[in-house]
Amino acid sequence: MRIKLDMLRPVAMRCCVALLLAGGLGMGGYATAEATNYEPVIHVNGRDIQTVLDEAPPYATVICDSEERVIGEDETIVIEKPVKLLNLHARLADDVGGTEILVVRAKDVVVKDFRLHGNYDTVGQEQRATLLLVGEDNFRVENGYVTNATRHGVEVRAALKGEDIYDGVIRNIVSRDIQRDTISINGHGREGIYNRNILVENIWGYNNAYRGPVEVVDGNYNITVRNVFGDGCLYGVEVHDHRGGEGESQADILVEGVYVTNSHQAVSSHQGDYHHINLTIRDVSGDNWWIHPDFPHRRARVDVMYFDNVLLENIRINNNTDIGGISVRQSKGTILRNVFVHNHEGVVRHEDIGDETAGDLLAPIFDGETMPAIELVDCSDVIVDGVVIRGGNPNAARLEYRLTGEWGNHRNVQIHNVSSPDAEPAGVTLARKSGNVTLENYMITSNLSRVLDEIEGTGGQISDNLE
Repeated sequence: MRIKLDMLRPVAMRCCVALLLAGGLGMGGYATAEATNYEPVIHVNGRDIQTVLDEAPPYATVICDSEERVIGEDETIVIEKPVKLLNLHARLADDVGGTEILVVRAKDVVVKDFRLHGNYDTVGQEQRATLLLVGEDNFRVENGYVTNATRHGVEVRAALKGEDIYDGVIRNIVSRDIQRDTISINGHGREGIYNRNILVENIWGYNNAYRGPVEVVDGNYNITVRNVFGDGCLYGVEVHDHRGGEGESQADILVEGVYVTNSHQAVSSHQGDYHHINLTIRDVSGDNWWIHPDFPHRRARVDVMYFDNVLLENIRINNNTDIGGISVRQSKGTILRNVFVHNHEGVVRHEDIGDETAGDLLAPIFDGETMPAIELVDCSDVIVDGVVIRGGNPNAARLEYRLTGEWGNHRNVQIHNVSSPDAEPAGVTLARKSGNVTLENYMITSNLSRVLDEIEGTGGQISDNLE
């Protein structure tokens, strides 16, 4: 007897159903938690949010109502178990300082679809506080609007946990009028406590008075920051420390997809010499630059210092009328490629700042110097390949490699394919402030620029450049 496949299908289906029922149902026919991964959904419905969170079982979803809650002194909402909190709308009461709206102190927490409003117009900086503070592992914070914070909008603070924080995502956050950073990834390296493996993406910051959309600060490892927009900020992204010692080192930081307007800097790495290593900055652009009157010493739109193994690529600096375009200082292992600087002037003017006092501050800092479009200062193991400097001030339209004499001799520099034919006296300059240092092993070739070598080091090859 030949058995057809169609004859077996009903039997097979009945067997599968029986197996599913046997494995997926407990006694009495009810599905077990293991089989369905059941997570209860709880609606706040006007009740006290803290009470609802405290009474909710682990891994519950707590959905707030649309009513905006007012948070007074000692009324911070604290999450101390793994839950998903949705649709929180809250604001700080006037004159309440040093108070967060929401603090996360448990692993596996999700905070989503929230609106948080601070009170910077009634509280001074000496009582500043973050709106949403995270201090545990495996978090996800997404789809939020934060505004008027005296400190940060969202902060991951390793010191709150007291040990390293691992694994988290912050995405899709819009901010306005934040006094510090929209997002702060805040390590505590001076005590050996770090944030590790964190993704920050899709961040918009408008009018961050003293900082910008994202900072990575004081000790972090494997942090990715991408797709950042800043308008009216000091910077778009900053990777920095507070000069608290070598424990504040940072490593494996990726910054990509940054656009700023009406700001002082696009990306900054302003810090001490604490063995920072592996920084990638790519796909960065900006326009409509200004000078922040409280930070006139910041010398370039993309500014990196004391970081080893630096890659900068696909950078666009447009219409830069004053300070430098790109500055890399005291770094070992730097690759700079695919860079465009347009209409660079490199001269600070009072009218650019709109504040005569700030102009007076800038004068002694920069000593009347014309800032180059791109500068590499006291750097070894350098590759530059693919730079266009076009328009602007011919005396500033240059790439300058410079030795200050403060960091000893340097070596291994390659500069190729730099196009700045209109620069005067040269589009590529090798400069030395002290006669006691030199450069060893360098190749300056195939540039559509004149080359001026004031260092005259050893093992140098300069050829096939514009005469």
